Amino acid sequence: KRDTRRVIECLQRALKIADASVDGGTKVILFVEILNHFLYFFEDGEDEIGVKYISGLVALTKEHLKGTENSANKAEAEKFLNNTLYYIGAKRESSDATEAMRAKFSAVAI
Repeated sequence: KRDTRRVIECLQRALKIADASVDGGTKVILFVEILNHFLYFFEDGEDEIGVKYISGLVALTKEHLKGTENSANKAEAEKFLNNTLYYIGAKRESSDATEAMRAKFSAVAI
């Protein structure tokens, strides 16, 4: 069994490091990568990684994406984020997922 608190601490530390990244597009790409890791643990049933973490990180990533107008990586970052948001949306409607899993993903604000 994983130490969920430690997982959260590591992912939050990764966010702080990514936030210190200079280029806006690169920062967004790193945020989406970290979001994907949060989603993995969220989907895997780690109860302490709740909707607030996922929704907050989605909002933060979208906010940073708006500020990447002059970034060379903007298109790549936007595509990466959109793919992740599509994944969340697909989980909401997946016939393969349990009702509880669909409800869990439906609570995420995208």
